[in-house]
This record gives sequence, structure tokens and C-alpha cells, in this order.
Amino acid sequence: MTVVDAHAHVIVPCLGGKVIRAAVRAFVDLGKILEEQDRAGVDRVVLCPWVNLVGRETARQNEGLAALVGPRVAVLGTVDLERPDELVELMQDGRFSGVEVAASVDGDYLGHDRFADFWA
Repeated sequence: MTVVDAHAHVIVPCLGGKVIRAAVRAFVDLGKILEEQDRAGVDRVVLCPWVNLVGRETARQNEGLAALVGPRVAVLGTVDLERPDELVELMQDGRFSGVEVAASVDGDYLGHDRFADFWA
């Protein structure tokens, strides 16, 4: 049986500028994240963008996320919900297992008409 952590947040180093610390677990250092996964008995991990960064600086984040892909690591990218072409390009890239989207953008929830092209 393979144990998969299907939702572990990561902040890619290319978005640096500030030291990021957490009392609970590592969010930046892939080696430390994998050490934590080892201690938990996890074989594979799906890393996804930190919630506050979803949909922001998508090109930089996605390149940083794609660089983390490996034998034990899959990643979810991030896209601008109002740029459905970005989703198509990202999924054709081949390095991403999907995307993480925010529950709302500027107060509009995912079912809002302004996101219809994204869902199409």
C-alpha cells in the first residue's frame, strides 16, 4: 500500500524576500518537508501553493512548484481564475497534477458568472 499526503502546502523559494517560519512544520524546504513525511510514514506527497498565494504571481510560483516534482513529489499549480488559457497551458505542461484555486476571488465565489470560462 502506498500512503499519499494529498494536500501539503509549500511556499516556493522563488517568492522569497522574507524569512518564513512555522511552529508546526516546514513550508519552504523540500528536504525538511520530506523528512516530516518520512516520520509520518508517507510515501508520496502532493504539494500545493500556500493558500494566501493562490492565484498570485502564477508564472513564478508554477516554475518553482514544477522544480519540486520528483519520484516522491507531485504538485498542484496555481492559476488566475479569470485567465482560463493559463489553466490549459499549465495542464498541457505535463509537470502538474492539477491546480489549487481559492474559494473566492475579491468576494466572488467559484460559481460566480465571471468564472464560467474557467470552468468550461
